[in-house]
Amino acid sequence: MEKPKLNANNFKTYLGVVISCAFLWLTFSKSHIEWAQLKPDGNATLFFCLAIAVFMVSIVVQAQRMKLLWLGNGRTFTSIHAYSSLMIGNFYNCTLPGNIGEGVRAWHFHKKNNIPFSASLAGMMLEKWMDAQLLLLFIGGLFLFPYSHSWNVVYTAFLIMGAIILTVNIGFVLVLLNKRLLKYLIRLLPTYKLRAFTYITFLNFKHLLFKMYKTKRLPVFMLGGIVLVFHNILQYFLILKATHIGYPVNSFYTVYLLGCIMFVIAVIPSAPSGVGVAHYSIYMALITAAGILGVTVSAHLNQMFAVAAIYLHLSCLLPQVIPGVVFLIKEKNTLFNGS
Repeated sequence: MEKPKLNANNFKTYLGVVISCAFLWLTFSKSHIEWAQLKPDGNATLFFCLAIAVFMVSIVVQAQRMKLLWLGNGRTFTSIHAYSSLMIGNFYNCTLPGNIGEGVRAWHFHKKNNIPFSASLAGMMLEKWMDAQLLLLFIGGLFLFPYSHSWNVVYTAFLIMGAIILTVNIGFVLVLLNKRLLKYLIRLLPTYKLRAFTYITFLNFKHLLFKMYKTKRLPVFMLGGIVLVFHNILQYFLILKATHIGYPVNSFYTVYLLGCIMFVIAVIPSAPSGVGVAHYSIYMALITAAGILGVTVSAHLNQMFAVAAIYLHLSCLLPQVIPGVVFLIKEKNTLFNGS
């Protein structure tokens, strides 16, 4: 019997699970959290539910923002269906490894709106690329706070991330403007079918980008992304209130720092829904913020940081998984039938 081969996708899945388990263990071992602390009181329940409500509104805003890519050629805001695709994609991201939900979202959007899959995939990639530009903007904003002189590994990591995005941007512009370079890179792909699909997807990406620029919807799209980030910042503040983490740790600086870190979490290989990676990143962000703000982290506060990480992860997970199941059942014909 032939042994199963370890391909790149399987390796990424296994690596993600290992990373997630390691970070989850680190979170619990460093915080010495007690399970009794996870039980919310009345105020905690209220703030937790408000955080979920804010997150659900942000999903609606994201779906409306997606539609900006596709306006024109007879398509209007009301005729473009984006929310169900987003919910189904988020559900798969929360339940399966490898960010497979992004591909599922593009597939469902292509079938729901009767557009080529390559175009739908290009639209999703353009959205992610512009989100990366937003991360650059928010990393720059982080250094405007008066605490930036308190240099540490977090700021170093953000500088490295910013340098990576800038490098990718330079490479992307070169490919965008140089057809020879594009064709050379395409030829490196192993099969003709993959080369043809990649080339068509890139052309769709370029078309959507230039269309957004010419119709002056690019600034509106970026503004929508900023609104989403501040929605998330409000969600994080409510979670800190739910865990009774007071000032100055629950200041704007802390939730802004959390907003930047949650941007980065999305690109780290991990198990479904970022288990472990999200917990440890949130926990360490709060530890870092407390240190920069001059707050002594007591044993109790250390434990509450871990509780906040669990609450914040749940406030993102529950509104994606539960409605996602509903949309998956409702849209099963669209998602699974036909080609």
